[in-house]
Amino acid sequence: MTNWAVVSAVAAAVSALVAVTGGLVSIVYWLRTKGEHEEAARQAGIATDAAAATSEAVQQLAQLRQGQEQRAQAQLSAEERKPWSIERVSDAVADLANHSSTAKHGITVKLFANDDAFSTDEFDFIGPHRSERTTYINFGNAYVRAVITWHLREDCTDDIPPQTITW
Repeated sequence: MTNWAVVSAVAAAVSALVAVTGGLVSIVYWLRTKGEHEEAARQAGIATDAAAATSEAVQQLAQLRQGQEQRAQAQLSAEERKPWSIERVSDAVADLANHSSTAKHGITVKLFANDDAFSTDEFDFIGPHRSERTTYINFGNAYVRAVITWHLREDCTDDIPPQTITW
C-alpha cells in the first residue's frame, strides 16, 4: 500500500468516524429534544390542570362571597325593619335606642295612650348603636304605643315603614 492509499484509508476512516459521531450526536440530540418535548408537554398538562383548579376555586370563592353578601343583606334588612327600642329611664323619660349599624335621619316618635295622641318628639340624627332621650308615659292600664318613623338617607327621601312599640 502506498502512502496515498494509507492517507486515503485514514481519510475514509476519519470521514466514517465523523459521520458515525455526527449520527450519534443527532441521535443524542433527538433523544434529548424528545425528552424535553415530553417534559414540556407534562408541565403544560400540569399548568392546564392548575389553571382549571384555579378557575374552579375562583368560582367557588365568588359563590361564597355572593352567599355572604346575601346573608349580610338579609341580616341588615331584618335589623332595619325593627332597629328601635324604648328603654325606660324614669316615669317621664326613656332612651330611644338605635340598635342597627346604620345611622338614622329625620326620626319622629309619636306616643299614643289608647288611641289618643299624647306627644311627638323629633330628632335630626341618631347614630348607629346610639340613643337619645325621649318622652315616656305610663298610664297604668292604658294601652300605650310609640310609632317611630325614620329615614336612612340624610335628605329623608326614602320611605321606610314605621316601627311600632307597645307597652
